[in-house]
Amino acid sequence: RRHIPKPGQEKDHREEAKSRIRKEAAERMGTFQVGMDVSIVTGRHRGLTGQISYSYAHEIMVTLSASGEEVTVDKKDLDLDVSKAKDVKTREQENEEREKEERRRKKEEEKERDKDRERKRDRDMDRDRDRDRERDRDKDRDREKSSSRGSWLHAHIRVRIIDKNLKGGKYYLKKCHVIDVIGRGVCTIQVEDDRRLLDEISYRSLETVLPKTGGRVMIVGGSVSSLKGVRGVLMHKNKATEQASVQLTGDDMRIETVSMDDIAEFVGRDDDMLD
Repeated sequence: RRHIPKPGQEKDHREEAKSRIRKEAAERMGTFQVGMDVSIVTGRHRGLTGQISYSYAHEIMVTLSASGEEVTVDKKDLDLDVSKAKDVKTREQENEEREKEERRRKKEEEKERDKDRERKRDRDMDRDRDRDRERDRDKDRDREKSSSRGSWLHAHIRVRIIDKNLKGGKYYLKKCHVIDVIGRGVCTIQVEDDRRLLDEISYRSLETVLPKTGGRVMIVGGSVSSLKGVRGVLMHKNKATEQASVQLTGDDMRIETVSMDDIAEFVGRDDDMLD
């Protein structure tokens, strides 16, 4: 509803704004007549120029300069200033360039993300390979360690069963004689109490037994490989240092200091002591 001010009242600013907009639109559109050069500034054909070939009310037909095609446009889509089409086209080109640059930037970012994912995948694969290699090395070390520990088994030594689950625990802490070593770390033993033979017993189920001072022993371990399997007599035991003095049988009768874990009581025949 239009506001008409009374004498002495100020004009309604809203009416002033509407009036200004109508005036600017009229100046822009002007009076379009057949033969006039115009620019299409909005609508489907924006950015093109042409010449008016037909005009009726708001419906105007324009022959496009570029293609000679005749198109129908609304009067509000036209401007008498032909340079406006170039401005529109320039703006659209700028927008297109910006969109193109944005697409290129997003594509580069996606490529970089793909590279990051690939690098991460490679790092994960390297880490898995390293972990697998380390696991294999651990297994090898365990096998070597197991073989090394099992190598202390010899026939004619005295041992004790320390596996609570062996034969249902019936022989737990029972002393036995090693009758025969049938494989690396596996042996046949004879229980002292009932003279029963137990086959395929792992070294893990056993521990060595030491005699009293003066008893016969066999060196079953240690860093000096030439001493392994050598017999002797236990001369002294030092429980504080876990060291023992053993006088070897043989020509020189020398005394060796070894770890108490590296000797076991020898239960073979007396003439075996000289082998």
